[in-house]
Amino acid sequence: MFDGPAGRTGAQEAAEFVAACRLSSDLGLPRHVFVKVPGEPKPIYVDWQAPLLVRQLCRLAARRDGTLEISEMLPTPDQRWLSVHGHRYTSELRCAVFSPGSPR
Repeated sequence: MFDGPAGRTGAQEAAEFVAACRLSSDLGLPRHVFVKVPGEPKPIYVDWQAPLLVRQLCRLAARRDGTLEISEMLPTPDQRWLSVHGHRYTSELRCAVFSPGSPR
């Protein structure tokens, strides 16, 4: 039997995955989300059907106090418009606006 880094068995991690997915379903969360964990600099991506991503969320959340902020990933993987050789990608465009003048 596999013992994870925290001494958890595979059965314990499987039960945690099922519980997290059940909670996601009960709350009506979309499959693909970003979760902001207190103390983490950036939100993490979670696909509720990917056990390793759910495990990562559970481990981070267990080490922190506070509220998790969950936001839907948009566009969803099926809605990504950038296609290269049959694979869909997402991108982010950031702008910075500078003004040499003083505020009025």
